[in-house]
Amino acid sequence: MGEEDDELRDISKQEACRRVLHLAIRLQIRGEDPLAAHLLCQSAEKVLSDLHKRKFGKHSYELFFKSNLNKYQKDKFFKDIRSNYNFLKHADNNIDKAVKERDFLLMNELCIFSCCFFYSKIFISSSCHMFYFQRMVGQIHPDMFDWKSVYERHPELQLGSEVALNLIAERGRGIAYAAFNEALKKDGPLKQEEDADKISTTKALRW
Repeated sequence: MGEEDDELRDISKQEACRRVLHLAIRLQIRGEDPLAAHLLCQSAEKVLSDLHKRKFGKHSYELFFKSNLNKYQKDKFFKDIRSNYNFLKHADNNIDKAVKERDFLLMNELCIFSCCFFYSKIFISSSCHMFYFQRMVGQIHPDMFDWKSVYERHPELQLGSEVALNLIAERGRGIAYAAFNEALKKDGPLKQEEDADKISTTKALRW
């Protein structure tokens, strides 16, 4: 395949989800506009939800969380992950309603986290961006899942490099984000993935 053909190649749903998730993760970790990150991760979540239902059954997406979330987290998780999405989706309802910016930051965390899970489950593939983010959120929210049970039943969700565990702090969100952000700056797997995403865009712009 020549360079010209490569510039005009099709983008699969898998690649589209991967690139959108990578950008959402970088926006979230770097403290950039949480609204932009929110729209990105929600668009990926909708596609992944549909793909998961088609591959595993109509209610499989919700059932995965209901079977693996700790009991007291179940209702809260779905309420939180959908609330701000509906706030942006329905402009004709609650026209004067406002949402705290901090709520978007938390929702992005949970939404990207769920997308990383389902991307790896649907495509039996992952990336360093997704794996690092998944482990980081797991440490920030240690009581959300019965992690041992999740990984025993779904070993494919552990795909990725174990070096991630050395980059994520266990002493709070701020330290964890700072460690992730530093890893993004270094010449390593995260930087290589970001560069690959940029190369795809640069080639398309030349056309």
